[in-house]
Order: sequence, then structure tokens, then C-alpha cells
Amino acid sequence: MNKQIQDEENEFSFEALLKATLSNFEVRKQGNIPLLKLIEKEIQCKTWPLKILEAGCGSGVDSYLLKQWNPNKLEVFALDIDLNSIKTVQWWRKYFQYPIKLIQTNLYSMPFLNEAFDLIFSQGVLEHFKNPNPLMQEQIRILKSDGTLIIDVPQKYSPYTIGKYLDKKRGKWKIGYETQYSYHELVKLGMAHGLKAVHSLGYGHNRLFRFLRNPYRILQKYRIIPHGLFPSFRYVDRVLERFWERLDWTLGRYFATSVVVSFKRV
Repeated sequence: MNKQIQDEENEFSFEALLKATLSNFEVRKQGNIPLLKLIEKEIQCKTWPLKILEAGCGSGVDSYLLKQWNPNKLEVFALDIDLNSIKTVQWWRKYFQYPIKLIQTNLYSMPFLNEAFDLIFSQGVLEHFKNPNPLMQEQIRILKSDGTLIIDVPQKYSPYTIGKYLDKKRGKWKIGYETQYSYHELVKLGMAHGLKAVHSLGYGHNRLFRFLRNPYRILQKYRIIPHGLFPSFRYVDRVLERFWERLDWTLGRYFATSVVVSFKRV
């Protein structure tokens, strides 16, 4: 099978997977679709089979979704030090046909050889480290020379950051240490470790942005307009959804809740 046909097959399979698996509400609620689409973009141009690692896996749903995409050619590892996270990943196993390789260990010293992975990604992890440099160095150690590192963190200039600041001032913040990065700060961190930014996007919005993105759907959800009324509005919703998705990929890194950057070695 030539590469073009293989890419088309993989793309189709991934889209079909999202539609089928994410029809389950609980999985859809947990799955990080913008991050998965960026991962898809990065691995389509790589030589398969691939080894992928999620560093700090949380629920593990994103790793499970990747594994279902191509179980024979994607070897997916999920890693976390927290026992509750490990138990959560095990609980989510029932939703998926193919398992992932789950490891409980410290992110500062991961039990892998040098240059072991084609792609490493994390979501909501780096911001919890006061000194991210040891974590960056360890991920780069186990990343192949032509591999990709994807980092997803809270974006600095967003309503989420303002809300977090106010919660901390009021003594209502319960998550522990968490910082945030602007797009340029995240790129600068990568450059300090010999990495260059390749792709980026921002995603996640407050209620006003969500309404502007899908007004018809939200008005129906809260029964402000009955289901079936103004069916042509659905087309408007689809147009707005495509517009906002394109905006996420072009400017979202500057104003959305989360910023995601993919890196390669210089």
C-alpha cells in the first residue's frame, strides 16, 4: 500500500473512530479532541509502526482513543505516578476494545531507554511543576531524534487564568500549584531545550464564546427555542463551528483556555 493510500485510510479510520467511540457520552466528555487532532496531524507523516507515550495520563482516555485508531501499528504507553490516576485508567478500560500499556512511575526518571518514542504528549501536566526543566530533559531523553513532543498547558491570557487568580485570592483554589504559559513562553521553554515549535493551536472557551460558537444548539439545550424550530439554524451552527475551529488553529493560542504546541529537535 503506498503512503498516500495509507494516509487516506488512517485518516478515514480515525474520523470513523471519533464518530463511533465518542457517541458514548462519558467518553466524549473526557476525550480531548483538539489535542487528538494535532497528534493525528503529527503522526500521519511518520513511518509506522509507532511508539507513543502519554506522560501524566490522568484518565487515559486520549491514549485509549489513539490505540483504537490503529491497534496493530500504534504501541501506546500511559504513565502516571498517582495511584488514583492508575485506578481511573483501569476503570476506563471497559469502554475500549484494545488496551494500552499502563505504568506507575515518576516523570523525572522514566523506565525507558534513550530515544524510545516517536511521539510524547502531555495534557495538563507541565503547569504543575515549579521547575519544568527536569521533566523537559527526561522527555527529550526518551524521544527519538526525529520524534515529536506535544505539550498542552493552560493559556496565560484567558478567562480561566483570571478565574484561577480570583479563586487563589479568595482561598478557594484546591488544586495545588498550577501556573500558566503564554504561547511565546511555551515556545521559549522548548527553545531552551533545543526544540523548535512546529504546530500550535488553542482550544477551550468560556460560556460566551461557547454560545457564539453554537448558538442554536445551546438555545435548544436550555429549551429557549423548541427542538425542530428554525431547522435552517443548524446550518448556521455548522458554519460557525468550522469558523471557530479554524480560529482555534490560527489565533486560539493567544486567547483560548489551553495552548498546545508540538516540538521537534532543532
